[in-house]
Amino acid sequence: MIDKNHYLTSRVGILIKYEGIFDFAKLRDEIAGWFRSRQLGPTIKEYTIKEKQHGKEVEITYNGARKVDNYAKFHIDVKIEMWEMKREGNL
Repeated sequence: MIDKNHYLTSRVGILIKYEGIFDFAKLRDEIAGWFRSRQLGPTIKEYTIKEKQHGKEVEITYNGARKVDNYAKFHIDVKIEMWEMKREGNL
């Protein structure tokens, strides 16, 4: 059997930066729902929250995979890193 990977993005992936207010629980649930709707799992590989002086540092890594046929399998990793995360208002 030949073990060969073909990447749809670069091996380092895609970086999206955002600064502002967002709904953390909704983001987390939407990502998990996206994986489930495509029958990719998901599996949460890592979920860490660290309290820091300027807010929380959160890291979540999702893995998902689905066999296509005897020769191919889809595999996706999503890693979310957040720094200086704080609650706004009464949330």
